[in-house]
Amino acid sequence: MRQLILAVAALCCVLFARPCLARPFTVDDLLSAETLTSTTLSPDGRWLVIQSAVGQLDAPRFDYDTAYTLAASRLRVVDLDHPAEAMFVGAPSNELGMVAGAFSPSGQRMLIHRLNDHRWESGVLDLSSRKVTWLGVGADIAVLGRTAAWLTDDELVLIARSPGQPHLLLRRGSEPLATLGERWRATAEGQLSATTIGSGRFLSRGGQAVPAELVHIRLRTGDKSVLARGDLLYLSVSSGGRYVAVVEEGADIQPGAGDVVFGGTAMRRRNLMIADLTTGAVLRPCVECDLAPFLLAWSPTDERLLIQARKPGQSVSQGRLIVVTPSPAEKASLHWLDAFQPTPGQTNEGFEIPHAGWVESRPIGWGSFMSGQEARWRRLDAGGETLPGPLAGADRLLTSKQGLVALAEGQLLSAVPRHAAKLLTSDFTALTNTPPQAMADGLVRIAQATGIVGQSRGRIVRLENGKLKDLGPTTSGLIMVAANGGRIINDRDAQGVVRLFVERDGRRTLVATLNPQFAVLDVNPVRAIPHPGVGGKAVTSWVLLPPNWRPGDRPPVVVVPYPGRAGFSATRPPADLRPGLAITSISAQLIASQGYAVLYPDLPSSRSDDPSEGLAAGMLSAVDAADRMGLVDGTKVALWGHSFGGYAVLAAAAQSSRFKAVIASAAIADQFSAWGQIRGAAVRTRPEGGFSFTAGMGYLETGQMKVGAPPWVAPERYIKNSPYLQAARVTAPVLLLTGEQDLFSSTQSEEMFSALYRQGKDAKLVTFWGEGHVVLSPANVRRLYDEGLGFLGAAFGAPASPGQALDPSTGPKLKDDHRDDVTIRIAPNQMLGREHRLDGVQP
Repeated sequence: MRQLILAVAALCCVLFARPCLARPFTVDDLLSAETLTSTTLSPDGRWLVIQSAVGQLDAPRFDYDTAYTLAASRLRVVDLDHPAEAMFVGAPSNELGMVAGAFSPSGQRMLIHRLNDHRWESGVLDLSSRKVTWLGVGADIAVLGRTAAWLTDDELVLIARSPGQPHLLLRRGSEPLATLGERWRATAEGQLSATTIGSGRFLSRGGQAVPAELVHIRLRTGDKSVLARGDLLYLSVSSGGRYVAVVEEGADIQPGAGDVVFGGTAMRRRNLMIADLTTGAVLRPCVECDLAPFLLAWSPTDERLLIQARKPGQSVSQGRLIVVTPSPAEKASLHWLDAFQPTPGQTNEGFEIPHAGWVESRPIGWGSFMSGQEARWRRLDAGGETLPGPLAGADRLLTSKQGLVALAEGQLLSAVPRHAAKLLTSDFTALTNTPPQAMADGLVRIAQATGIVGQSRGRIVRLENGKLKDLGPTTSGLIMVAANGGRIINDRDAQGVVRLFVERDGRRTLVATLNPQFAVLDVNPVRAIPHPGVGGKAVTSWVLLPPNWRPGDRPPVVVVPYPGRAGFSATRPPADLRPGLAITSISAQLIASQGYAVLYPDLPSSRSDDPSEGLAAGMLSAVDAADRMGLVDGTKVALWGHSFGGYAVLAAAAQSSRFKAVIASAAIADQFSAWGQIRGAAVRTRPEGGFSFTAGMGYLETGQMKVGAPPWVAPERYIKNSPYLQAARVTAPVLLLTGEQDLFSSTQSEEMFSALYRQGKDAKLVTFWGEGHVVLSPANVRRLYDEGLGFLGAAFGAPASPGQALDPSTGPKLKDDHRDDVTIRIAPNQMLGREHRLDGVQP
């Protein structure tokens, strides 16, 4: 009924006069926002599969932590030969929890998955009938690499588990509650209840996790063959289809005391396994090899595999490329390319990314052959010769049986084997028909490609036989082009309504609409704020103004920082400022709807060992520039940050007295304790299933914090950059919001609160039980914004143009699931009090 009423209102706005019904963004809008997560085209160009995640008001449950969107996902299918409204996969009663996988070679089938009631199962979708054959196992979540591959239209190979024992990422939101109950019960009954982990000569994760299985499935007969069991991570199938290479976790290892530690530093050796699908034999050709992640590259012309590994006792930088050649005789030869020094990239988490692959039958890599030599693309079987011309330094290489194509600073170049590079166009933007299936997709700089389509100088072009074929003028909102010439258009309007169109033969067909209820929303003006950043370098920040803002209005400003945020542009506002986004941690649209300006400051990363340096100055530089432009009141400034942004607002609060209120959610306050915390109750209660010491250490030393050393090496840096230890300098009231299941633990907010409490400062701590790094449960989200917006109201008085965010009549009545919660308000000479809240409404 709610959706029907909103849709009717939207239609009235279209038919009559939209301004008559225009309204601000509300909490209900935030909780109802459906998110487009992927669009995928089949290889034959006939089928379009659309995946989206419904908003929290329509989602089934909220104990999946970061996997919540999978439980809320649904799939639609469009026949591009006969475009019409997209049809959902599954009956209306069970269409949620559907997740897209890979197409079969012909494109007539698709591997899909469903997450329902904590069970994860994979199935095969017939695109024509939309019927699904469920397989009785669930392919593992693809993290470091792919976990499923088609051999033919009737055969698959999967790294799989039983539906009731899925990957840790699907269990870590719900398993701790059950596990803790079991452990406590055992102790209460006088039984053993303990976990043990060790270091040095006691090195151990405490046991063995439930293994995954490498499963070969024949759809025609229904046969499932288990080829191997173990802690399997990801796989790759050879070009001939006979062999499957698998990376398997092995013995425990730990970094040396002097090693540089990253979040992705491995705690276990990664071994290579090769399964022969013809004989069923399993080879382990290099038992002493410790594989680098991401690289399992088969030659497109024969059965040779390129990997990168290091030998026992070697550092990561000493790893070398290896060509592995398996044989039907159940043996494999290894050819170490010792002379070549790879130059890997790195993810934000610190996983190294070897850039290597094949051009036809020749291995190629990014790196050098001698100390001090500049990294370039080099052939590895021909004396190390560099690729010709601009190919040598290309940003990305795409290989196929037809040859090599390179992308270099907008240029598209092709190279016929043994010939110089040919410039095809100097203005090229690639379009992809396949969304990333794993972390490695889009990060590795060399990949195999089946087709290359893009936009150049206002035209759509496709590479055919070494030349660009013109497919006609480009279209606004174009996201992909099908093999049959159909174009997929994503038309997102100013209110946040998303409409997907199929355009073919001059005809445009609407196939899906997301969030039609947003058609009645006010449009908040956005302004660019050019100003000098810390150090004098010119930067551009962005401000979202309240709805119906007019020149001369000077609303209070809420600064939402995230230091080092990627994607800041002088011409395009940050994506987070767009209307209709389901960002529950900090909704800029919702804050602006209450009459505040919301400022996203451009804060380039500071020097590596001082993450707090210049944070307040950088934020206030943007505020002052917006004030000079007449957009905000520079005397009324609040801060609201989440995660690393939460850390930033606590650090800035200790650097300036200009802030009137500070709201920090999921924030690190004490770098000393954060460095050594075991991240998450799921790994604390079952360390054998995914335990990692290095995640927190790496985050502090080389990750976002970049302090550069462990605490005992540089304690002064931890003191200087811990807001907990700078709390004496904080003058503004502070609201701390934390999820009890956050990976960095709610104790971070508790420590900061305790420091403020001990000094009698104005502070408030709200803990959301069962929530992780992001608050998701609808009642908890309502309470989060009740607290946050109420905190701003207390700092600035009534908002200039209040919206409906706190009006409970805009949404369905919620269960009284937090009537007995405790809210602690601390202020000088005030008594601690117990307050009751009903339905998330501020009394």
